[in-house]
Amino acid sequence: MPRDIDIERADFPALKIWVRYVSNPGHGQETDDIRLDVTFSEPPLQRADIIDIGDGIELHTYSLIDVIAEKYRALLQQAIRRRARRQDVYDLDYLLRRYTFDTATRRAILVTMRDKCQSRYIEPAASSLDDPEVRDRAATEWERIGLETGDLPDFAGCFETVQEFYKGLPWDDPDRPVPRRPSG
Repeated sequence: MPRDIDIERADFPALKIWVRYVSNPGHGQETDDIRLDVTFSEPPLQRADIIDIGDGIELHTYSLIDVIAEKYRALLQQAIRRRARRQDVYDLDYLLRRYTFDTATRRAILVTMRDKCQSRYIEPAASSLDDPEVRDRAATEWERIGLETGDLPDFAGCFETVQEFYKGLPWDDPDRPVPRRPSG
């Protein structure tokens, strides 16, 4: 999407694809659809986790580092895109409480997040989550988390965990330049 464009020069987030498949052919067969978003503007993954699902089929998935970096990028992009994404704070809080991150992993998260932000013309800083608009947009419809998950954690506590981890990343690395948005 959109149609009739030069994919080599396109500046859009994704190609939307729907795949229909048939399960149990001939015996009460059912069809189902899988929706895929193929993104052309993403930097390469730092690491891919490979999941063997049997029959010689492997899925290449985002690593934990890439998931966390992507969630932070999405949080920072909310104000730019004028969107509210409550799930990012919820997901980050869950992951940050569940796993322990050494210095090398924190550095990898920061490098990956910077790469992801660069591809969206966002310049992250240690103070970026202090922006009240980022917090307000992340809190929008927070109560829906309870309906979606059966659990409604306190937003303030979740956001504090997310913000504290973010500020604790090794920001002493020199900032890399963010490219200017192409003109035209």
